[in-house]
Parts: sequence; C-alpha cells; structure tokens
Amino acid sequence: MNAGVQDHCYITEEADGSIHAVSPSLSMTVLPVDGRPGKIFNRNGIKKHLDGRPVEHVRWLVGELNGVRVYIHQGAVIMTTEDLYP
Repeated sequence: MNAGVQDHCYITEEADGSIHAVSPSLSMTVLPVDGRPGKIFNRNGIKKHLDGRPVEHVRWLVGELNGVRVYIHQGAVIMTTEDLYP
C-alpha cells in the first residue's frame, strides 16, 4: 500500500438507513436523522511534491449528514461544512 492511502473500507447500508464503513484500522457509522439518510464515501487524490519526492496517492473516508462532513485520514479527523479535497 502506498504511504498516505487509507485502508480500503467496506461500506454497507442497513434497512433502517444507517450506513457503516469498516476497515482493519477504523470504523464509521452515519445514522439517519428524521428519516433523511447520510452518506459515506471515499475521496481519492494524488499529491504531487515539488521537491522531487514521488507522487503520493491519498484516500480520505468521508461521512456526511445534514450538510456536515467528517473527513478521516491517517487518524486525523476534520469536521466541516466545506467540500475538501486531499
């Protein structure tokens, strides 16, 4: 696995609308609010270094509910309404 790439997550949805993402290193659950489901998805990017280091592949796990997004990458968690990219 390339440095910086999040473990592959298996994403499942339950009959009640809850969504789960599970990998060897983390888990995330998004529960529906007032019958409105949330989302879980991976956001992929390529980080190019100007100092000659090799290109780095980056994958963030993203959970979204009511316009608020939670981004997880290598143990760091960011919660915002902004649309961020690796």
